[in-house]
Amino acid sequence: MTIQCNLRRHFVQKRNRKRVRLERLHISQRRRNEASLLIQCQYRRYRAKLVRNELWLQHQHKAASKIQAVWKGGVEREAVRLYIMERNEIMTLAAVRLQAFFRCVVKFSAVKSSKRN
Repeated sequence: MTIQCNLRRHFVQKRNRKRVRLERLHISQRRRNEASLLIQCQYRRYRAKLVRNELWLQHQHKAASKIQAVWKGGVEREAVRLYIMERNEIMTLAAVRLQAFFRCVVKFSAVKSSKRN
């Protein structure tokens, strides 16, 4: 009977040692898994922050480009408008001078022809 009792105790202790080892193994695996999840989470946050910053910089670049385009377009349109106004003034002055010249020519020829008659 004592042999049988000792054998049962041995098997129970062996089973308990095995269970304890498995629990320790599970605990260490769980800790590793938790640690790896924490590292992955931190890395994903880091990457998301980089992407967010990159998108923000792209947004700022597009906005700055748009502002520059509007400004340059306005400046160029104003320069063209001033050029056209100056050109129109010059053309108007030239037209006035030509008209005055031809009026003088017409009057002079009319006066000349009236003197001949």
